[in-house]
Amino acid sequence: MYEAAAVFHRPPLILSPETGTFIQYVADNADINVNTLDGHNTHHIMGIIQIVTPKTSVVLEEPIQRIKVVPSAKDFAAIAHVPIQVYENNGVVGYSKINVRDFDYGSGVRVSLLKKVDVIWFYGKWRNLSIPGWNGFIEHLTSNIINFSTSKISFLPFIHQPASNYNTIYTTLLCASENAKRYGHNVCVVTFDQPLYAKAREIVLAAPEGSELSKIIIRLGGFHLLMSFLGAIGYIMQGSGIKEILSLIYAPGSLDKMLNGHAYARAIRAHTLLQLALTIIIFKELDIDDAIDENLTITVKNVIDNSISYNDVEHDNETSGALLNKFNEKLKEYEKRGPTAKLWIQYFDMVSIAKEFIRAERMGDWQAHLDSVKEMLPYFHASGHFSYAKSSHLYLQDMLQLKNCMDPDVYQRFTGGYFTIRRSDKLSCGTSTNMVIEQSMMKAMKTDGGLSRGRSTKESVISKWVYGMHAMNAICEGLEDFANVKMDTTDQHVDASDSRMKKDSQDIQSLLEWFSLHDPFSELYLLPVELLVMTKLIVIKLVKLELLACQK
Repeated sequence: MYEAAAVFHRPPLILSPETGTFIQYVADNADINVNTLDGHNTHHIMGIIQIVTPKTSVVLEEPIQRIKVVPSAKDFAAIAHVPIQVYENNGVVGYSKINVRDFDYGSGVRVSLLKKVDVIWFYGKWRNLSIPGWNGFIEHLTSNIINFSTSKISFLPFIHQPASNYNTIYTTLLCASENAKRYGHNVCVVTFDQPLYAKAREIVLAAPEGSELSKIIIRLGGFHLLMSFLGAIGYIMQGSGIKEILSLIYAPGSLDKMLNGHAYARAIRAHTLLQLALTIIIFKELDIDDAIDENLTITVKNVIDNSISYNDVEHDNETSGALLNKFNEKLKEYEKRGPTAKLWIQYFDMVSIAKEFIRAERMGDWQAHLDSVKEMLPYFHASGHFSYAKSSHLYLQDMLQLKNCMDPDVYQRFTGGYFTIRRSDKLSCGTSTNMVIEQSMMKAMKTDGGLSRGRSTKESVISKWVYGMHAMNAICEGLEDFANVKMDTTDQHVDASDSRMKKDSQDIQSLLEWFSLHDPFSELYLLPVELLVMTKLIVIKLVKLELLACQK
């Protein structure tokens, strides 16, 4: 009865854009696998969420009025059902309107995305100072920064058609646009994952110029973009020994999913630790005088004591800047030691790109987000991830022209941090929009019993679940506040826990022991080609003699 009453309750008011409010939408495939005897009747639908930033822009709604009789399914459908709009492009191919632009990558010179905070973290780990993992370190540095906004997430009605259908995507775009207009917002931003992004972008491009549909801004989901990039790293590093070294700290059976990017959390930790091991090897050859060493030690201790913040390290610390320059020069030097060294330095750069992308999403740094996407493009092509290569190129091209499509105030808010979603009172907790729909709607659908709770997947049942969810969420949040218990987060980052720090130290030692026997930066590759050929022939001869001796 409460769910039914919530369906017919008027939705809460959202403030207009003049108040600083920004609304964006995320749509994704939301299949409902019904527990049936024969496996039929699986629902293929499109799920949509609405994200309002800041959270305070959602005005407190009126109390839900009690009802005495549950309305009929027909009454539910009148409110909740979204009619499918037929997409007709009249023979216009949207992609034919695109003028592909080139991006400047310089004259083949390697680009380092390392920040001063990165080398400070590297240094602290090298000196065995008690600092958390990389994510925990960044969160610790930004704990005193308060100029950010949290967001409110609500569910919109499902569209009962397969998500990949052009009619479904077209209907989704129209629903998002109409919903934004309802609250007085002229800018409509919708995020899709790559397969749906390609079709949605084509629909918008094919729309008549000046129409409402042509003004919709389509974004590519960052979470799955990063997963694809992690898969590109695994593909490029095949045969390099990366699988053998990671098997020292991870179960061998889990490595394939890690290296193709599907085991996301494990892959991020593995690549971060492996990059740190390479850094420690490089630091051993780095010329650091006593004065710099003392200043860096003081800086790390100040970070641990919360005496300095992220901005202090990144903008005002000259010592960390000097260390960063020395480190980058060392990377260039190592790159010239041969093909193996060059491969591992390239791996170091790829991990730096992935970490920069994560940092940009977590902290709401728009320029860093665009820079990291730009640096990903060549690796997508090199690894055969052509779908993401094309979509990322188009996405980056669109985002660089975004300033011409938005009101200046709205653009300033969006690029100033609203493009990422925060649900906790921390700066470094931003989440990609397509990860948010996975953590909210998809997570709720995949709980025990699913959205139907074992009842059915009729329109009335689904409508009650969708429209009643915002009311249920409000009750859950109120109970958590009343009991002072949070189910979704903790004050301490997992990378900062004592057990994780201890485990990381043990794993780093295992990686360093392996590298001591398999030096990735050996100067052997600097020998003349003729000497290398002679050495190879001698080795082959010795192996043959050994085999002959064994046979005898």
